[in-house]
Amino acid sequence: MIYPIRVDVSSKDNGLRIVDTILLDPTCLPIPPSTTNENYNSYNLYSQTILQNASFFAKNLLADMEVDGINKTEKIGRIRLVNNNDLIMMVENQIQKQLKSILEKESKRKMMNSTRNVNHYSKTTTKKRKLSGTDEEEKAVEDKDKVHDKEDASMESTEQEVVENDTTKEEGDKDGVDKEEAGKTTDTETKEDSKNDEENSKKQQDILKNLKTIHIRIKEDAIVYTDVIHVDTNPALPHLSNPILLAKSLVKDMNLPSSMTNSIAVTIAEQLHGLDVKPDITGLMQKDTPKSGELAAAYFERIQVDSDIPSAWKIDDKEENLAKTHHCKAAMPQYNLNQ
Repeated sequence: MIYPIRVDVSSKDNGLRIVDTILLDPTCLPIPPSTTNENYNSYNLYSQTILQNASFFAKNLLADMEVDGINKTEKIGRIRLVNNNDLIMMVENQIQKQLKSILEKESKRKMMNSTRNVNHYSKTTTKKRKLSGTDEEEKAVEDKDKVHDKEDASMESTEQEVVENDTTKEEGDKDGVDKEEAGKTTDTETKEDSKNDEENSKKQQDILKNLKTIHIRIKEDAIVYTDVIHVDTNPALPHLSNPILLAKSLVKDMNLPSSMTNSIAVTIAEQLHGLDVKPDITGLMQKDTPKSGELAAAYFERIQVDSDIPSAWKIDDKEENLAKTHHCKAAMPQYNLNQ
């Protein structure tokens, strides 16, 4: 399962703020736990793994941001982030707390899945045992029937006259038995149909229970993308809720630039883990905060978009130069301990 790690730190003088999100798969950490170090017990090894990975993420994140700010066409000063020890420590602290919560949650999820698999295996084994016992009983009944058939064959010659006299009576009894069997068959079919209906309704309720509504509201590189999707969060099918796979599929379906895959995957992962994104798209349609009701009305008249319909459009260069990047509310997922 993919988890988001939200980083939001500011320098002491508030002259610099870093906001970013890291998507992490806890099953493939960049620095895995060591299996050869005998100086650490399980708890110390667990803590050491968190510290090492948090330090790795913090340094690489700041290094990428420092290099990303350099533009070959525009000669601007390079902001030194890697040498800022205070900033590195603040980023590490946020990542450590969230990484610890992620590993704990992932451990609980694995235990639940293993318990579910054991229960499923035990039910299957019990069912097979019952079937094997039934087969033995049927075999014994068949053997008894064969013995009775042989006895009946030997007595057939002596009972012909009795059979001829009782033919009429047997036909009447047979008709009564057929009616009783037909009634029993109808009752059995009715019970099976009602049972199947109950199972189908229960499956539908489970599917609806696992569905999570995701609101995509992204404005990036002069492209605005709005969409609403429903993600199946069934823990037994983790690939259905993989934000990276979903993001790649949406980018392909909407013919968006591949660079938007990261932003879409991040917003899906954050909402799957508790971030609330409002369906309102007002901030995506305007280039600045309206100072009066007339200006706000003008913005709405210029661009009319149905928030329930998937859509993506490009802003012209003039408007993009004046536009301000619209940020959603900076918040942490529910599992985060760093409040």
